[in-house]
Amino acid sequence: MNTPLDSSNVLQELKKVYASIGITDKTFHDLRHTYATRLFELGEPAKTVQELLGHSNVSQTLGTYTHVLEQQKKQTATLIDSIYDEDNDNDRKLNIIPFG
Repeated sequence: MNTPLDSSNVLQELKKVYASIGITDKTFHDLRHTYATRLFELGEPAKTVQELLGHSNVSQTLGTYTHVLEQQKKQTATLIDSIYDEDNDNDRKLNIIPFG
């Protein structure tokens, strides 16, 4: 039976899918959160994620997903650290001239 697409119908169908695969502790909001988290992990700009989620401003999006951005910051710092790793011969590749 076809029914109009509204939030309660979508939620009912999602619950059926969850039940059929043995998931009992997840909500629609969990899917939304996962979607946004994955977008940030892929490097999508905050403004794009904000618009896709329908948040009224980017501050709401950034406030909700700060933990993902912290993880990205650490990954970026690790990448930068690897440039200067003594075990790595990147100095010549990057044309880094040592001071002193």
